[in-house]
Amino acid sequence: MSKMIVGRVVMGMVMLFVCMSHAEESTNAPAIGTEENTNAPASRFARVALGVRVGDEEQEYRVDGLIPLWSSEDSRLFLEAGGSLLEDEEQEVNVGILGRHLFSGCGVIVGASMEYDAQWTENDNQFDQAGCGLELMSRWVDASIHYSYPLTDRKWISDRAQSETHVHTEAGQTISTTASTVFRTYEEALEGYDGEVGLWAPFLETTVPTALYVGYFDYESEDNADFSGMRARIESRVLPQLTFDVGWQELTDEDADEVYVGVRLYLPWDIWNGWRTERAAEDASEDTPLRLRLDEIPRRIYRMRTETTTMIKDQTNESVVLDDGKPVCTVAIDSNGAVVVTCK
Repeated sequence: MSKMIVGRVVMGMVMLFVCMSHAEESTNAPAIGTEENTNAPASRFARVALGVRVGDEEQEYRVDGLIPLWSSEDSRLFLEAGGSLLEDEEQEVNVGILGRHLFSGCGVIVGASMEYDAQWTENDNQFDQAGCGLELMSRWVDASIHYSYPLTDRKWISDRAQSETHVHTEAGQTISTTASTVFRTYEEALEGYDGEVGLWAPFLETTVPTALYVGYFDYESEDNADFSGMRARIESRVLPQLTFDVGWQELTDEDADEVYVGVRLYLPWDIWNGWRTERAAEDASEDTPLRLRLDEIPRRIYRMRTETTTMIKDQTNESVVLDDGKPVCTVAIDSNGAVVVTCK
């Protein structure tokens, strides 16, 4: 319960930060309807998206903010800030820098980002990671790829001891040999990448923009099998500020493949005109639809991946005892293979 409260507080702080940034800028905003207002660049929008994604195994309740730092006619620089409440009362916080540039001659937007992520897991562990990503947006095709690198080593969860005793007689003397093994379970953040390519349906461009995305992810584990597989999803923008999607994700473990549905609500704040929808902004702008996408909140398809390891043999102790109860030798082998023999 306490972790749920922490998660709500973090997301509330993100929302408050966005509101405060615009409250400060709006004190010097020109009156509505002035010439300066008419030519206001789209990058003056701070954008917030609220999202929900629910599947058989994974659930996510997310808020994303995109705060403009600098802009020119064909370029943008943003601060990204977001957070998630995940299944099993886990939370995640994300902060990053996103830059985009429109190559007008070939009709392509190219973006690059660097992020820091932190996740609090159900085992009361915190993991940090750094990440970087690339994105490409055009009228008909989108593509993105993201790489994640853990900054935190694996963390201990629990121990389990196992003992086995063998008794035999040699030269008329009873010898008892006992082997004790300690198995440990850890939790680790995974290193890997996640990418996808999407194709927008031309016949739905002016009614309900819809795209089919296909992707692949691959995350490496030190002790378990790698977490990798295919994914596919359909995204449909039923309203200018409302997006629905349905997706499928392949899982490589014993669980069944994941099927999920999601919804995302966009809340654009225009410091010049207060609240208005994306389409209202587009109708009032002379920019092309592709140029307007310079200010689009990225769709975060990935999340920080953590995994609980199987039980790992950490240390083995073997003792030999004669029938008089006195130990003869003790052999200890640790997880690195070092052997220590003690005899009396």
